[in-house]
Amino acid sequence: MDDYIDPCIAEITKAAKVYIEANDAVRRNPCGYKSCHGRPDDPVWKEYYKLNEAYRKAYSDLWEATDVEYAEDGFRDKVWEWRYWKVMARKCCWYQKSIITDHMAAKTMRRLHLAEAEMMAACGLSDYKSPCYYLEEMFPNLKSK
Repeated sequence: MDDYIDPCIAEITKAAKVYIEANDAVRRNPCGYKSCHGRPDDPVWKEYYKLNEAYRKAYSDLWEATDVEYAEDGFRDKVWEWRYWKVMARKCCWYQKSIITDHMAAKTMRRLHLAEAEMMAACGLSDYKSPCYYLEEMFPNLKSK
C-alpha cells in the first residue's frame, strides 16, 4: 500500500506537466513577443498559433484537473492557493485604474507566480520556469526592481 498514488494528484501532476511543456514551447517562440500578431495562414505565424492553441488546451485541462476539494495536505492547499491567485489576477486591470490601488496589481502577480511555483514543486515538477524567466531570457538587458 506504500506505492499508492492518489488519482487526483496523479491527474493534476500529469496536466501540470503538459501545461509546462506547452507554456515553454509557446513562450520560446519569438512571434509571441511581437506587439502585432500576423494572420494564422501566414507561414511565419502558423507555428505560433498551433503552439498557442496547444497551450490554451493544456491550461484548460489543468484548470479542470485542479477543481478539487480543499485539504491541508501539502498538495491540495497549494492547488487552491494557485487557483485563488489565478482568479485574483483577473482583477489586476481593475486595480490599475487608480494610482491608489495599482500596487495591488503587482502584489497579486507576485503572489500568483509564487503560488504557481509552489504548486509545481508540490507536483514534483522541477522543470517549471516562472513567466519572468522567459522575459529575462528573451530580453537580457531588461532591468527589474
